[in-house]
Amino acid sequence: MIRIANWILGAAAVAVTVLPCPSAAQLPSAAHLKDDSLAIRRVVVSGGIELHYVERGTGVPVVFVHGSLSDGGYWNDQLGPFVASGYRAIAYSRRFNPPNTNIPQPGYSAATDADDLAALIEKLQLGKVHVIGHSYGALTALFLAVKHPGLSGHWC
Repeated sequence: MIRIANWILGAAAVAVTVLPCPSAAQLPSAAHLKDDSLAIRRVVVSGGIELHYVERGTGVPVVFVHGSLSDGGYWNDQLGPFVASGYRAIAYSRRFNPPNTNIPQPGYSAATDADDLAALIEKLQLGKVHVIGHSYGALTALFLAVKHPGLSGHWC
């Protein structure tokens, strides 16, 4: 188990140094792209779990994963700049975060969230995606890369 934990931490350090996320200075201003009318959609993944999400744009998909004390709306201000850069931007709420109303289940972890994210990617037929995670969402992205390596291209 310690060997696996060391490998995961080492992989995360390499990914952070090799695959830098675009900085705010590299992205165009989102002031003119702000859209308060994002339609919230939902998809049912394995086990009847509902995940709510928003998406904008076309092109290579980028999936945003929020941290513990937030929901998919955490990323709303980031969607416009990514869309302006030619991406299909998707932000979703993890299974127990609003507006989802899934019943808590035992055994929940970031690995469970990674499986949900994999199912979301497959249900939306996104193919290989870029994943950007914040805080606990970054841990979810890490588990996605480890458990479902064929789904993520780059992750930040």
